[in-house]
Amino acid sequence: MALRSPGAIVVHSTATRGWDRRLLAGAARGRTAHLLFLQVEPDTAVAGQRARGGGD
Repeated sequence: MALRSPGAIVVHSTATRGWDRRLLAGAARGRTAHLLFLQVEPDTAVAGQRARGGGD
């Protein structure tokens, strides 16, 4: 499993589900953590999703 190696992990996640947060926390155990939160207006977020073919 790739997450067992000691290198960096880069994750893009909404982390809206509890199991998702627990999985990420377990994968990050023993590593230095850096969190980056992005604030985007809802209209901008939806427009970006639609431009990339998502957000239906």
